[in-house]
Amino acid sequence: MVAMRRPLLCALLLAGFAHAAGAQSEGPDFWAVTGVAANDGLNLRIAPDADSSLVARIPFNARGLKNFGCPNEVTFEQWLRMTGPQRDKAARSRWCQVEFQGKRGWVAGRFLKEDGALQKK
Repeated sequence: MVAMRRPLLCALLLAGFAHAAGAQSEGPDFWAVTGVAANDGLNLRIAPDADSSLVARIPFNARGLKNFGCPNEVTFEQWLRMTGPQRDKAARSRWCQVEFQGKRGWVAGRFLKEDGALQKK
């Protein structure tokens, strides 16, 4: 019985890691902005760093941001050694490369959600 639980546990850990890490090979085609106040905008930056130059401000309710990936520098081994709060911080510090209205740059991944209703042709 215990031997049967190990593969299941490993599979769940891998699935959780891939979800939290934002695996670059997976994810939606398009994002929508979420968690930004109505009187604010999401900063589109030249590099995945809050101190990098601003390319544009994306409206709080924008949709259709093309997804170019959300790489994560945390390895699976590092993830396994992290505490819960460290894992949360790693997920929140994720940056995603997107394109909005012809401008390409980086945004904080915590302000994105899948834009499943959008159908681009």
